Amino acid sequence: MNREKGIHIVAGSYEYDRIMDPLFGDYPVEKIVVLKGDTDYPKMSQITDRFIEKLEENVPKEVEKEAVDIYNFDEVFQKMLEIFRKHSEDESPFFLNVSSAPKLTLIAMVSAAYFYRRQGEIEVFYVSPEKYLIPDIISELGNLNGDNQEETLNNLKEIRDRLMNSGVAVGASNYEVIPLFPIESINELDLKILEVLKKSETIDSITELVEELEEETEEIKRTSVQYRLKKLEEKGLVTTERVERRMQIKINRLGEIYLESYKGEEEEL
Repeated sequence: MNREKGIHIVAGSYEYDRIMDPLFGDYPVEKIVVLKGDTDYPKMSQITDRFIEKLEENVPKEVEKEAVDIYNFDEVFQKMLEIFRKHSEDESPFFLNVSSAPKLTLIAMVSAAYFYRRQGEIEVFYVSPEKYLIPDIISELGNLNGDNQEETLNNLKEIRDRLMNSGVAVGASNYEVIPLFPIESINELDLKILEVLKKSETIDSITELVEELEEETEEIKRTSVQYRLKKLEEKGLVTTERVERRMQIKINRLGEIYLESYKGEEEEL
């Protein structure tokens, strides 16, 4: 498959081969965006920094670094949407290489791709390594109390050198494309309902919700609000619960994420 040059988005981590290989193979590069987060392990942060420097040295393209807490789902998700919006006018496809991403970062990256898919062309892929080095390290550490400690230490040094050159995994073999399924959009009334719920935290009835909505907009039919509220609940964006004789309505975390994400799109317009 011949692809046009695209914008690679990767997570700065302890990988190099699986980030570099696609740039000169199946996924030609126009620009690289690296999600860069600090860790509590200075030595590992140095490895990440070195790999980013190697990218800058070996790829004749711009490498853009974006600071983000890679262990914070909301922050990574919003940062991904920010990157998509920032580069949407480049008219280049987005290539998300999730091979190097920590698990939480990977989930946030893919979730953002689902959310933004309707806006542009996005392809998500994972590259399998030819070899993981961690099993070799564990195996050699188990030999430290053996008879040939000098050989074991030499083997560990060799593994260390390979790790510093390629990362915790060596080489790149199989490419796995991750399909993006369609995600349903929400309409203007949905956004207004979410905004009211976010501001009020809890609404105690449909009547109160309609009254709150009418303070900020024109007259709205109660049946329309009931219908859209049901749809929002089906999507998992709001929660309704019977408390005595009243219906208590709350926005949940997914609803807040949707609201913030759509508000970000409106600010770009």
